[in-house]
Amino acid sequence: MPPKEEVSVYPGKTEIAQLQPRKEVSFWLDGYDDIFSDFDPRSYHAKGFSVDFLEEAKRAFREMPAEPFVFRLLIPSDKRRPLEEAIIKKRLRDHAKKHYALLKKEQKKIKQKGIALSAVGMVLIGLATFVAYHSDGGANLLFSVLQVLFEPAGWFSVWFGLEIIFRERHEKKPDYDFYHTLTKADLKFEAY
Repeated sequence: MPPKEEVSVYPGKTEIAQLQPRKEVSFWLDGYDDIFSDFDPRSYHAKGFSVDFLEEAKRAFREMPAEPFVFRLLIPSDKRRPLEEAIIKKRLRDHAKKHYALLKKEQKKIKQKGIALSAVGMVLIGLATFVAYHSDGGANLLFSVLQVLFEPAGWFSVWFGLEIIFRERHEKKPDYDFYHTLTKADLKFEAY
């Protein structure tokens, strides 16, 4: 998408300014507790994040490019406490890094599982082909049974392995992308 142009008219001259797409997400919060679970009585050092906050952040981040951007948390000026903000920033960053690493490892396992199943399927198809080639026109009962077992099992394994690679990885991708983007985001608290 090309940058938008804005035309400004000043006495005696026209100026065209290039506006870059905004690369930021901003949330208005009533206080720091909006970020954390209402059911967790612990301090900000250990308190669990609010599911609503994380889901709303995921929804907002889906709209953002994968590039680094600013994640602004807007707090009323009379409620700002810089020490708590530093703790919360660190917790959010650590939370994002932890979940990104877990999801990255899970994506890798899913891919390996799918490739392994597809490879087993290919071996079974190869065995079915070998059995069909070496059977005496269906005269050998054992070869016929093996061919009937190996061929569908091979095709099933190949397709199931490919489904795991493409479907299961795709289902986990939004969370993976969210945490990856959040690890790169510039977290800022600002007053409103």
